[in-house]
Amino acid sequence: MSIQAAITALRTFTRSDPIVNDRETLEALEKEIFNTSDRVTAVMLGAAVETALERLLASRMRQNLNRTERDQLFGFEGAVGTFSAKIIIAYAMRIIGPITYSDLKLIKELRNQFAHSRIAFDFQTPQVVAVCNELKIPKLPDSSDSFKSRIGMEKSASWMLFVSACHNIAYRMLVKREGPKGGDFVFVNDEPLP
Repeated sequence: MSIQAAITALRTFTRSDPIVNDRETLEALEKEIFNTSDRVTAVMLGAAVETALERLLASRMRQNLNRTERDQLFGFEGAVGTFSAKIIIAYAMRIIGPITYSDLKLIKELRNQFAHSRIAFDFQTPQVVAVCNELKIPKLPDSSDSFKSRIGMEKSASWMLFVSACHNIAYRMLVKREGPKGGDFVFVNDEPLP
């Protein structure tokens, strides 16, 4: 196998979604996200939200784009290759509203700081707490906190806000992309991404 083929196979494997009906796989993923350091939680959930946003954007584009065209859009140096670019394009195209836009920018900032900082900090660090307190989606009346029952431990309020924002936004993007399914939450004004 060539190096490029090996890299392509790795990317295809790691970018696949966990199978929703496979409880064992989902529990392993949640254990990895929830039972680890704050840094890992922030980076993994931030990346998951970015992936959800990319898939939402792609759902609004031509479905017959080839791999080269998708790479020119979403690749490392693509037109919407960064989390920031995805956020601003989704907002400019009215796919997300101002509340989601603001929360996505905060999630991106937290993810980037946790990923790139050379100092130790966590969700109890005052500067992190201040940013997490600005998250709005978890405070909406139609936001879910169903993930709380699966954590199995006490976490800081700012950790809970960040995780709730990520879970809610990723779920809301799925509903926006695929439409509501039976048992979905009812969103205010039928808009999952205010």
